[in-house]
Amino acid sequence: MNQVIKGSIGKKRYIEVKGASKRPEKREFTMNEWRKAIELGDEYYIYYVLGLEDTEGELRIIKYPAKKLTPDEKSFDIKLSRGFADKVVPLKKKA
Repeated sequence: MNQVIKGSIGKKRYIEVKGASKRPEKREFTMNEWRKAIELGDEYYIYYVLGLEDTEGELRIIKYPAKKLTPDEKSFDIKLSRGFADKVVPLKKKA
């Protein structure tokens, strides 16, 4: 887990940060990350940053991924498409 943030009302947010240079819809998730997602429930978030090599990208914030996503049984990839995001934030690099 990359970060634990305590919100303004005292509730913790456990954040797993994933990134990609392009814009793939699938990302590898480890068994340990998936167990934590199940264990922590609605306190667990995925922040998926796309377009790291582009001038524009986006941040997809997915709350409680264990409720929304199903990992591929063979590769343990998960599909992180925009439709699963609770929030999508456009990103633009400074020149």
